[in-house]
Amino acid sequence: MAKLMRTYSKLTKVHQKKVARKQQLCVKAKTVCVDVGSILETITGAVIVVDCEWRYLYVNSEAAKLMQKTPQDLLGLQMWEVFPDIIGTKFEREYRRSLTEKVPVNFEEFFPSYNMWLEVRANPFDQGLAISFSDITQRKKDEQERLELLQRERVARTEAESANRIKDEFLAVLSHELRSPLNPILGWAKMLRTGKYDRIATDRALETIERNAKLQAQLIEDLLDVSRILRGKLVLNIHPVNLVTAIEAAIETVQLAAQAKAIQIYTVLDSHVGLISGDTNRLQQILWNLLSNAIKFTPNGGRVEVRLERVEGEDKGDRVEMIEGYAQITITDSGKGINPKFLPHVFEYFRQENSTTTRKFGGLGLGLAIVRYLTEMHGGLVTAHSQGEGQGATFTVKLPIVSAPQNQLGESEDCHSRDSIAHSSLQGLRILIVDDEADIRQLVAFILEESGAEVCITKSASEALAVMEKSVPDLLVCDIGMPDVDGYMLMRQIRALPPEKGGQMLAVALTAYAGEYNRKQALAAGFQMHLAKPIDPDIFIREISRICSYITKTKVFK
Repeated sequence: MAKLMRTYSKLTKVHQKKVARKQQLCVKAKTVCVDVGSILETITGAVIVVDCEWRYLYVNSEAAKLMQKTPQDLLGLQMWEVFPDIIGTKFEREYRRSLTEKVPVNFEEFFPSYNMWLEVRANPFDQGLAISFSDITQRKKDEQERLELLQRERVARTEAESANRIKDEFLAVLSHELRSPLNPILGWAKMLRTGKYDRIATDRALETIERNAKLQAQLIEDLLDVSRILRGKLVLNIHPVNLVTAIEAAIETVQLAAQAKAIQIYTVLDSHVGLISGDTNRLQQILWNLLSNAIKFTPNGGRVEVRLERVEGEDKGDRVEMIEGYAQITITDSGKGINPKFLPHVFEYFRQENSTTTRKFGGLGLGLAIVRYLTEMHGGLVTAHSQGEGQGATFTVKLPIVSAPQNQLGESEDCHSRDSIAHSSLQGLRILIVDDEADIRQLVAFILEESGAEVCITKSASEALAVMEKSVPDLLVCDIGMPDVDGYMLMRQIRALPPEKGGQMLAVALTAYAGEYNRKQALAAGFQMHLAKPIDPDIFIREISRICSYITKTKVFK
């Protein structure tokens, strides 16, 4: 018995030691849990722990803050009950995969409940899943902004490369288009000097030279017009215009080109359409461009039809003028037609259907863009239509017919009468020419002498002033871009002279500086007229006759 008691006493002591040890471990475990909880509360990231039934066992303060709840609101609840909108999303899929496969997962996903992006790390353990997450919304926003910036930079670089390519292509085409007319001009000029050709061949050669010279001049005019358009400097000289007259004048301009290709131009013009309010020169430019295109793209022996008719219009209550209808001009050709894919782009600057079109038909791709701009400046609309390649094309221009006040009509008639001055003789007029280019001096002198004028030629401002010291001419025809003293400065020097020394002499600026700004500069310097090179002899004599008609009248100068 004593032995049994001793054994019991030993077992009791062992048990007591084990119980004490277990109690110590429990206290230590509780202390560790408190320490772990304290650590989890102090870390910056959000941490939650869920069991295998997806019930919240632990939520630190940062997690509760992000989820806009308190830990007490979440503990014991199932995750899917609290946030049902994440069911079926990447959150559920990744959480279940981590818990089932016992693998850690790391992912980024948009959290719809609170409109934020989260970076999530989930680590499985025996009783559940420990999840940490952080708000990366700002980082995602920064990344998106960087991405958009890179995309904009990429687009800008692509556009710049495209612009450079278009510029290079344009310069190549421009060089080609400016040089091409020079070949027949120089070639025929050299051949004609041999004197071996009869009258018919000579006339054909001269027609070729004239046609190509006009083509080159038109290319330059188109470039200047585009420059004016882009700078908003193109202005209209508005007055009532008879479209029948404008159409006939435009047809006359392209007649030589049409005859060279045996193309027949048919017209159906309603003379009762009425007047429109517009700029005669710009309207003829619209018609010339459309007719030139029609002839260019129509094969030999083809047909071009020009139709003018009146179509119904509408009242514009917010306008002072009343639109009585529209004058509709339709130009139809039997040419190559327009590819339907290119049709929406026909009125864009520097656009041609393809390089084959450029090589075969030439041009800079400016004419139709200018047509659209000028038509819209007149309050009108231009459209293009084609059934496709080989089916010809139709361009339609609609311009408003405006009932103009009577005094405007009278002014137009007066302008028309002045524009229709006959090529009167310049017999007896003394004209002084100043130009540093010998070819221009000789050409201008020849044209004026053919009309009966007495001409004196000088090549500089100093020579012109020396001539005027001896005798004052009736008219000065002066270049602008001269070395040393330019035409503007010479004109100011002349206007500073007394009348008997030529201070009130009539003066015309004849210059390659053809812009509107240049015209205003010339008038401000004291010139009465600004004419742009190259000159058409008939127009030149008409304008000189007009200004010289004032010589016998009382003249008022600045």
